[in-house]
Amino acid sequence: MSSAQVARDTVEQAATLPSAAQVKRWSELFANILEQFRADGRSAIGILQGDFSTREIAILTDPEDEKSAVRSTVSRVDLESGDLKAMAQRIYAGWKARVR
Repeated sequence: MSSAQVARDTVEQAATLPSAAQVKRWSELFANILEQFRADGRSAIGILQGDFSTREIAILTDPEDEKSAVRSTVSRVDLESGDLKAMAQRIYAGWKARVR
């Protein structure tokens, strides 16, 4: 592989890596969702899932069935500049409405 190809591959990989700000806000969103569980006296252990690469959050409605979940995909714009507390409340409320 030529040095020019290595340089192109390195630039392409760097372009696909998330920024530190995105990673921080993703973790803040998860902290806010966990706070929703705590405030409601519930546990998120074993049911809260996230995939940063697709920005998808899933909260299982049945801990034994990963297909049974409330799923939400956070847009890049929302992740970068949205109200994370409001997003967490919306995601949690969607899950809570399904598991009552």
